[in-house]
Amino acid sequence: MDTPLEVVWSWPEVDPVSIEPTSVTVSRDPCGRWYVSLAIEAPGSGQAPATGAVVGVDLGIKDFAVTSDGEKIANARRLAKRERNLARYQRRMARKQYGSNNRAKARAKVARAHRKVAASRADFLHKTSARLVRDHDVIVIEDLNVKGIVLTGGSPKPSPTVRGASSTANSDTKPPATVAV
Repeated sequence: MDTPLEVVWSWPEVDPVSIEPTSVTVSRDPCGRWYVSLAIEAPGSGQAPATGAVVGVDLGIKDFAVTSDGEKIANARRLAKRERNLARYQRRMARKQYGSNNRAKARAKVARAHRKVAASRADFLHKTSARLVRDHDVIVIEDLNVKGIVLTGGSPKPSPTVRGASSTANSDTKPPATVAV
């Protein structure tokens, strides 16, 4: 390899040459992307100013969530398109002969589609939880088994966000006070 790798740097305010990482982790995902994670010691960003707002969140089936303010948070729209693509790529891969180069290429497409579905879910959950945390001091979350309710209700397929990781424990951004009822 004669050309240097393209690097995507997520923090424009930090010069990558000036940091001294405490650890470096190199990993590769199934679709062939390489990732380098650097752990550094950085000063804390401090606490956000208090808003005095309290909100209750009711996770749902039709809508992702409904707040006590009456706001309905809709399910992620792009997820359905990405899941259809994933299903199509999986059907195509199933028709390929084991051990062939065409199957290897199809497998790579399926891996990329899985990555896109996972990234889409994570992006939606992170943006939603970050907005709720930024706008409210106390968040009260209903503690129901939504996945169990959907599966026993006779629905052929649960909501995309219900099938994903737990939406209440997904974000690294935690509010100052979170109460599960």
